[in-house]
Amino acid sequence: MSSVIARRIRSAPHRPAGETWQIISDLLCQGDKALLEELGGVAGIVASTIVDKEPREAPIIVIGKGPRIRFYCLYGDDAITGDDANEDALPVKPLEGSWEIHVPFPADELDWAQGALKKQSTKIKAYDSKAGIEKSGSEAAVQATSSPSTSIDLDALNRL
Repeated sequence: MSSVIARRIRSAPHRPAGETWQIISDLLCQGDKALLEELGGVAGIVASTIVDKEPREAPIIVIGKGPRIRFYCLYGDDAITGDDANEDALPVKPLEGSWEIHVPFPADELDWAQGALKKQSTKIKAYDSKAGIEKSGSEAAVQATSSPSTSIDLDALNRL
């Protein structure tokens, strides 16, 4: 099982949806202008789901080298007070090498969102916020190249 890093980003009414996506993009891209441009290309599409409050319960998920990153959004009083917010810099560079970003959408907007995102990027995908995501190709590739898991031979241990 891979580790997970979660961030809770303050959204409406503290900041508009577009600015919320910009905060997430800045955390992910860490100053890389080409990546910022790619994520900026989907800003309007992603902002629409942030406005719909989908990332309150279903996170924006980043899968790549290193731990899985989950971005949840805070709304209403939670966004205003910021008590549960965590907008700290990430300790890893999640968009290095092979990566995908999965953005939650309600089922009735999924076809539209998948088509719109695909026109802008092959790495940013929509998923049904109620169904979740399946293991992606990049996650499987990352797991295949990771170090093998450790196992313990209990019989050998008991013989000691």
